[in-house]
Amino acid sequence: MSFMQDRGGFLRRATPEVLPSGFPWSPSWPIYRDAQSRRYRVGLDPTTRRATTSATRWIATTGNDANTGLVEGAPKRSLRSALIAAGATPTTFMIQAGTYDYDYSWAGQTQAADFNLIGYGGRVRISTQPTGLSWTPIGSGAYSTTYATAPYGVVDETDVDAYGVGTWLTQQASAAAVQASGGWYWTATTLTVKTFDGRAPDASLWALPSGSSKWSMRVNGAGATVYVEGIDFVGGYRAYINAVGQFTAIDTTFSYSEFHAFHGVACTEAQLWRCRAIGAKGAGGGADGFDYQVGWAKTLEVDCDGLSNGWDGADINNGSTSHGGLVIRCGGRYLNNQGPNVADAVSSKSVTLGATIGASRGVSSSQRTNVASDGLTGEAWLADCYLDGQGTQDLYTFNAGSKIYTRATGYNGAAGLGTVGTW
Repeated sequence: MSFMQDRGGFLRRATPEVLPSGFPWSPSWPIYRDAQSRRYRVGLDPTTRRATTSATRWIATTGNDANTGLVEGAPKRSLRSALIAAGATPTTFMIQAGTYDYDYSWAGQTQAADFNLIGYGGRVRISTQPTGLSWTPIGSGAYSTTYATAPYGVVDETDVDAYGVGTWLTQQASAAAVQASGGWYWTATTLTVKTFDGRAPDASLWALPSGSSKWSMRVNGAGATVYVEGIDFVGGYRAYINAVGQFTAIDTTFSYSEFHAFHGVACTEAQLWRCRAIGAKGAGGGADGFDYQVGWAKTLEVDCDGLSNGWDGADINNGSTSHGGLVIRCGGRYLNNQGPNVADAVSSKSVTLGATIGASRGVSSSQRTNVASDGLTGEAWLADCYLDGQGTQDLYTFNAGSKIYTRATGYNGAAGLGTVGTW
């Protein structure tokens, strides 16, 4: 027996979890299971994964981009300016609490060197919303503003769903329709909006421009070490991570994107701790919450949320999905997405421990499921998970070679071409 400390600070008796013999990843860190609560914890301090850097640059809403940002008392105003100034030097970026709209945010910059991006003093929100929107009342509770690029949507975070995710306002056919029933309409350079409760646009309203050049975060790192903590990324085509050696995110949210909320293309080992991927729209046809594509090798998710993604997409928008990689999920919630809430494809292998996984909003029976496995050698192991049992299928195997194994997991209704067993 061994001991560990849980997040509440109480010592609990725990036993090391032995991963399935068919899962081809033996992590260097242990996973513990509390027999009483059936909760899982990872024996690792994720802050030890910070990049080794040789410079620190400070950013604040009170800063000035004429500053170097190398002194805390003289910060830069925009993250983009700090990223450009850092260049290829491994740098820690300290960004003070506040909202950084497009001109002061990532703003299309691509980062390649090792870096840490750390929010401090409260929540930091980095968005792709145009900076300096000035709203004018036009009657019937509606407002208009100059808006050069067509939006892919407008989100009202005051009006949340059952999972705490903001609501996409209805796109209308005219300004008159907006005035009559609320929503939004864009023509030429004018955006007209009426919130669900008729209030004036405020910090809870996000008008997000369409376009694949609008990244909430973009890293193309050629083996870089990347560490992000305490940041909310709002909007954008997606948060895009490619060709990094080690990626870590802690207490970070990826929200209201046009495509996937978090999109990884190539990484040796990634860890996401208490992260949220929420409200992705799917205007590009897909909108997974956490989406790991080919070359994204090993991923650990700890107490993450993949919620309410895929509002404007097909039945293939998942809470968390891997395409050919290895995933370990400890705890977390994967609920109310437009496709299977956990769906590992293209011969992926995953282990999910102690998670809550719900039925999706998908229409087709194969997609309206809690967990799906695909690929000729796709395998998914579930232990101590809670499936809400509301789906047409609780578990689904899309390919004759794919397999799902369960242990102490309720609602085992299964269908598809592969097999479902126990472990």
